[in-house]
Amino acid sequence: MCGLQVRGVHHSVAPRSPCSLFLPPGVAVSWGSNWVFNFIVSLTFLPLLNVLGTTATFGVYGTFAVFAIVFVAVFVPETAGRNIEGGLDEDSRRSPVARQV
Repeated sequence: MCGLQVRGVHHSVAPRSPCSLFLPPGVAVSWGSNWVFNFIVSLTFLPLLNVLGTTATFGVYGTFAVFAIVFVAVFVPETAGRNIEGGLDEDSRRSPVARQV
């Protein structure tokens, strides 16, 4: 089980992307954010565990994960079936919330 871990975009989607223009910066941002947030979790885990206990500590991290899922669902535009090289039209770049306003 020690080899089992959750892997993000930089492991699965980015290397298979046919788009040569967006691939290097996308992979760099993905890897960089992965390292930064892993560092933050490693710095905060033991202090939170000592103060809050096991259940509340994992509840804090779980809450951040739920907020991240909601953020992506609301603010990241759907790009399925679109040509990445050609870009997106102006309306598809805006979040669904901004389109309703």
